[in-house]
Amino acid sequence: MQTLARAYTYYVDSFRGFRREVWLLAAITFINRAGSMVIPFLSLYLTTNEGYSLEQVGWVMSCFGLGSVLGSWLGGRLTDMLGFYAVLAA
Repeated sequence: MQTLARAYTYYVDSFRGFRREVWLLAAITFINRAGSMVIPFLSLYLTTNEGYSLEQVGWVMSCFGLGSVLGSWLGGRLTDMLGFYAVLAA
């Protein structure tokens, strides 16, 4: 538990002095990265509990990856057109 508190302190100290927008971006990025950790466990769940074949799960994971690439591209285009604040606020 003490190690977790120390890691949290280091994380917060590394962003001390930044504006509120940077804090929001860091929090959003952290949540996004944590959500990506579900993907390997989702594929395991689909094969063992739901009975999907490895080929079917491969297609699901491929679609997820393609959606991530297209979403990143679209987010970049929207940021170029509208500005970063408008995209984050929407």
